[in-house]
Amino acid sequence: MKVPSSLAIAAAFAASSVAALDAKFYGINYDFRTSQWGGCKDFHTIAEDFNILKEVTNNVRIYGTDFECAKNVIEAAHNSGLKVWLGLWSEVGTAVATDSFPSQNNALKELVNRTKLINNDDILGIQVSSEALYRYYVLGPGKTTGSNDRHGIDTVLGHLKTVRSHLRDHNLTFPVVISDIMDMYTKFPELYDEVDVVAVNQFSFWENKTAEEGAHFTFKRFQEQE
Repeated sequence: MKVPSSLAIAAAFAASSVAALDAKFYGINYDFRTSQWGGCKDFHTIAEDFNILKEVTNNVRIYGTDFECAKNVIEAAHNSGLKVWLGLWSEVGTAVATDSFPSQNNALKELVNRTKLINNDDILGIQVSSEALYRYYVLGPGKTTGSNDRHGIDTVLGHLKTVRSHLRDHNLTFPVVISDIMDMYTKFPELYDEVDVVAVNQFSFWENKTAEEGAHFTFKRFQEQE
């Protein structure tokens, strides 16, 4: 049975205010961009960041895959003894949203085909989308068309199968997942059978919860959606 991997993917990646660290975080989300509009930190900057982060975690997660950026992240992580959870940024294509999956997937395939960086030792897993279903079914057209509208779920499942097929063809066995809010797994229970690991995002601070309330609220949300 697959269980929600919030501790491994989402909840454990959410940093809270800690007076003294007696134990490391399971992992931390890492943004390699130079601004919210894009760009990529240079290798030296990423390496410096990871030399600091390795004191508080063993794993980092990224949300997008540009060839050079991801290459720098994986190399710097390896040098610092960190493992990486990869991510592809994708959307459900609409009149106002362009799906970047083709370019992101091409970058991943280049990394697989041209380098030895994508391997079963340094890579923990990969998500083919992060809240693409939420953006389509809660914020986008699916808000009115509902779960009978298969465009969103079929698009994201297609991304999952495309990525997993290429990775397995290269003997890469780490998990391939769809990361989204809990409500989407309730809306489309078929996700449980399709993904390798159930990957759920829960950011309690966006629901006005304090750091002290965050963990309890997260598990309460799991119970509500079971």
